[in-house]
Amino acid sequence: MQKKLKLLPLLAALLAGCVATAYLHPVQGPLATQSPAPVVTLHVVGYSLSLTLPDGETFSGKGARVPRTQNPTDPLSAQWDLVYGSGYYVANVLGSVSYSIATLAGSKGSTVRIETTTVASGGLQSQVGVALDDKGDVFKLTL
Repeated sequence: MQKKLKLLPLLAALLAGCVATAYLHPVQGPLATQSPAPVVTLHVVGYSLSLTLPDGETFSGKGARVPRTQNPTDPLSAQWDLVYGSGYYVANVLGSVSYSIATLAGSKGSTVRIETTTVASGGLQSQVGVALDDKGDVFKLTL
């Protein structure tokens, strides 16, 4: 019993910290034209995100949830529809309980915007998302 009680704080810290790795796959823009197209690793610790683009520029920033009743300023709606199909943003992202956004600042002055949401299909939930850098690259986010 004593051993189980010692593990509780560790379990709580892990759950609160939410450490994950996701991947950004270029679908449009300069990076998508490379062969093979590079896959960018996105590191997530709680609401802190970081990544490094193929040119070596590093990015970091914090994400935030968008309240269900609030429309985000300048959403990536066109990018959602490009990656997942026409009308996807309005049907699955806008007004979602789990809609999150982040803008990551780069070490060379560039930016990457990321939007994610959770979708349910066949009783299972999965995280989906898109990203856009200021060089015109559009990415599909996968876990």
